[in-house]
Amino acid sequence: MKEKQTKTAESLLIANAKLEKEIAELQELSVYKRKEFARAFGWNKQGQTYYDGEFNPRLPSWEEIFVEIGRLLSAQKNLQYISDVENLKLRTKEHDTIFKEHDIALKE
Repeated sequence: MKEKQTKTAESLLIANAKLEKEIAELQELSVYKRKEFARAFGWNKQGQTYYDGEFNPRLPSWEEIFVEIGRLLSAQKNLQYISDVENLKLRTKEHDTIFKEHDIALKE
């Protein structure tokens, strides 16, 4: 019975070590990705400017990143809406000129 318990304890220790290693790797990857987002968004550490030399991004939370992505997506939709409205205005002007030309031609 003790032999089985020691095997189980050893296997649990091995599994625990593997999980701790995996957690450490995932945390490193998370930090790397958050720094890359910070670099892409231009988020630098407090008090540092772009003229100070090397860009040293701050480490944002995932919530900050998702909020910024949401803002960017919202701005993109807004710009697309404005672009669509402007295109519709141009089309109506084109149609107005075509109708006026046809109306003038019909009156002559």
